[in-house]
Amino acid sequence: IKYRNLSFAIIFITCFLWIAAFLSYNIYIFKGMFSYYFKNTSQAMMSIFIHPTAYLTSMTKTIFTNISEYVQRAFSDFGFSDTQVHAGVIYSFITLIILNTLFIDKQEKPFDLKEKSMFMFIILTVFWLTLTANYIIFVLSPNGLIEGFKGRYLIPVLPLFFMLFDNKKLKPLTINLPVICGIYTFFFLLIFTLTLINRYYI
Repeated sequence: IKYRNLSFAIIFITCFLWIAAFLSYNIYIFKGMFSYYFKNTSQAMMSIFIHPTAYLTSMTKTIFTNISEYVQRAFSDFGFSDTQVHAGVIYSFITLIILNTLFIDKQEKPFDLKEKSMFMFIILTVFWLTLTANYIIFVLSPNGLIEGFKGRYLIPVLPLFFMLFDNKKLKPLTINLPVICGIYTFFFLLIFTLTLINRYYI
């Protein structure tokens, strides 16, 4: 238990440092570029406390509008975010990973509800803080949506998301899911490669 708690703490601290680095780097490279509503980062940060309702509305509206795009681009976001593979390929791969997590023959004790709650807390915290970083930097559009958030920003917490499906109630399937997952991963990477070749070399 102590080992797992230490692991969770390390993951949380790592994710927090990732957010801090992301915010600092983007404030530096986008210096002088700000949103439709704010003149600088200080004004944007103050608006969160002065107008919390507007901030929460923008966050919520952005999430519900773009969540499908974020999921797809967490697995497929190339070049200047102008090259993605078909959504069906993405969702079939996600489904296969979830099935593999649900039905794999487990050699270790599955994560309990408390541990999964910690996973969810880390995931939501990283997602919310990263989106807030975009809100602060420069990317609140005239329609009130926070732009600039890339699905690839979710990559650090994807393993935690799939761990949420770990369980001890479902029995392993007779088919060899890890092998199928490995074969599909090769297929997945092949599609990625062909997509990039088609975008940049054809």
